Amino acid sequence: MKKILLSMMLLGAISAIVLVATGASFSDTVTSDGNTFTAGTLYLSVDGNCGPAPDAQPRTSGATVCSRGVSFSASGIKPGDPATTKAIVIKNVGSIAGSLTSTQTVSYSDSTNCGAANWTISSAPAVTALAAGASTTYNASVQLNAAAGNGCQGQSATVNMSFSIS
Repeated sequence: MKKILLSMMLLGAISAIVLVATGASFSDTVTSDGNTFTAGTLYLSVDGNCGPAPDAQPRTSGATVCSRGVSFSASGIKPGDPATTKAIVIKNVGSIAGSLTSTQTVSYSDSTNCGAANWTISSAPAVTALAAGASTTYNASVQLNAAAGNGCQGQSATVNMSFSIS
């Protein structure tokens, strides 16, 4: 009888373990759908050109080249005339901040007789942070120096400026 009682207790214990292991428990599942991520944009507008529409020369976001043409010019200048100046407004019309850099190249129609020593040309602006929607103004200037001699008659200086943001 002792063996039967011990067998029944063992069978009861095993049944209890099986019942607990297979019994119901609480659970929950949640799904997070539709998570999207969009890259920001860096997009320059220079004097109302080369940015998105309605700029005068609109371009598509991500396009890397836009030449806005002559920003300012002067003719008939003589040595010692006041500098010809132009305020150039550069705006980050993108959605994220960036670092604005600029470069410029200067070429002279006759660098031997009327080169760099005869002209005062403002330097390209330094690297500057430019927040989304913010703008900065670069005051460009060109002047034929008072000491420029006859070799400068009819000669010219051409300044090409390039602005980029990264």
